Amino acid sequence: MALNSLADLYLYDLSEMLVAEKTIEQMLTTLAGKVQHEPLRQALEMHAQQTRQHIQNLQEVFQILNAQPKALTCYGLQGLRQGLDAIEEQKPSPNVRDMAILGAAEKVEHDEIAAYTTLLAQARLLREQQVIDLLHQNLRQEEEMARRIQSLTEQIGAAILGGNPAAYGYQPGTHTPQP
Repeated sequence: MALNSLADLYLYDLSEMLVAEKTIEQMLTTLAGKVQHEPLRQALEMHAQQTRQHIQNLQEVFQILNAQPKALTCYGLQGLRQGLDAIEEQKPSPNVRDMAILGAAEKVEHDEIAAYTTLLAQARLLREQQVIDLLHQNLRQEEEMARRIQSLTEQIGAAILGGNPAAYGYQPGTHTPQP
């Protein structure tokens, strides 16, 4: 695919986002089965459901634009998945796994927010008014989920530590775990 214009880049970015959403939906479903904390499982399952709607919205965008999505690789998600796999190889405790999943989910949400913000800017520049509502709906849900994940990180982290970071080998102010 030659990228000779903003319109070319827009279709490329839309294609990459569609691939990303499909990959994220699969990851969310898998991760929901691995977590220990029920509120986290519920958030992942809810986001998987929202992601299925995001996929439908993006497919509708392609229909409106009378374009076909390109078969692309989403390298950012590949790296994130490899990072989670590397953590899993360390055989983390269930609490540590949940915190790692929360961290990964937060990274994904912020990447999605950036991607949808870019897609909306491109749509406005190209005067693709008919797709803006669909993209904005996806962006709003990503922003809401990012806030929920951040809240869960704080809630679950506090519950795990019981208000005592030293119980997990952490000395405040040192930023290094103690043996």
